[in-house]
Amino acid sequence: MLKAILLAGAAMALVLSSAPSNAKDLKSIGVSLGSMGNPFFVALVKGAEFEAKKTNPNVKIMDGRFMEIQQAMGTPQGRDPAGANYLKSFVEEMKASGFVAEALKRSNQPDATVAPPAKP
Repeated sequence: MLKAILLAGAAMALVLSSAPSNAKDLKSIGVSLGSMGNPFFVALVKGAEFEAKKTNPNVKIMDGRFMEIQQAMGTPQGRDPAGANYLKSFVEEMKASGFVAEALKRSNQPDATVAPPAKP
């Protein structure tokens, strides 16, 4: 594990140090780590932010789930609300039945979480 962490840190340093000095369009970077409760990972993120700020002082580390899979289904406005109601119930049924979670596992994303039930 330590070897993987060191490789990840080295890769991040290489990427950040290889950015051209005129890359002022860098606005944010995303870092995916196991646990922000681990002081080593916290230090790694702070180091990445420090290096990125050399390129753009306003760069931000993206917190939260920056790799969310945001998908939607919908119908055009003005259509009978029955269509939208059907889509909502279909999506909720697929989530509740475990179909979405199983599909995520089949697509090699076993750690992805399914959105909570929709509000009534």
